[in-house]
Amino acid sequence: MLVLRRTLGQPLFTIVMITIGLSVAVTAGVDAVFGPNQRLLGDPWGASRFQVGGVVFTWVEVWSVISAFVLLAAFFAFDRYSRYGLAMRAAAADPEAALAVGVPVRRVHALAWGIAGAVATIGGVFLAGFPNSPNPQLGDAALLAFPAIILGGLGSPVGAVVGGIVIGVVQVLTSGYEPGWTGNNFYEVAPYIVMIAVLLVKPYGLFGTRPAERL
Repeated sequence: MLVLRRTLGQPLFTIVMITIGLSVAVTAGVDAVFGPNQRLLGDPWGASRFQVGGVVFTWVEVWSVISAFVLLAAFFAFDRYSRYGLAMRAAAADPEAALAVGVPVRRVHALAWGIAGAVATIGGVFLAGFPNSPNPQLGDAALLAFPAIILGGLGSPVGAVVGGIVIGVVQVLTSGYEPGWTGNNFYEVAPYIVMIAVLLVKPYGLFGTRPAERL
């Protein structure tokens, strides 16, 4: 908040790039303080598995998906039907206009970052739960949020969800079926290639809209 507070009123892309830079800095700080090695947690979630149609699932994966759907449903309900959800959308669209009509922009921004921090914490708990050894480099997973948001369209919650699913499927399929000539880490680059390909056709993303401009 100390850094991002100074970016109020700046383009959304500027804030995205600053948060990515902060993520890199925090990850490097964790490595410097705690070291790059993984931390074994034992088995807090339980290693029990079950099989459906030849596909093996672990319970931590199942609860991760269930929790994601619950959080998404709760956020969409909050965003569409609550007073503060409307205030958050107004502040995101035009902070100065929202402030002029009485929206407490500072409080709304604090609430938005509080929600983001809580959701990120829950996601980190599940990511660290399997394979039971959180990696200090786990923060690098946040870099995948960049192509997901851009592909879906900046400012579109539905686009962010769809973009995240598309990027996740692309990365998993690429890591499983990548040819030998691409090397072993092509799956890390594939999401950005898909993002660029989509932007060549739809410059504002799948669900993004062209900003209104007065001629």
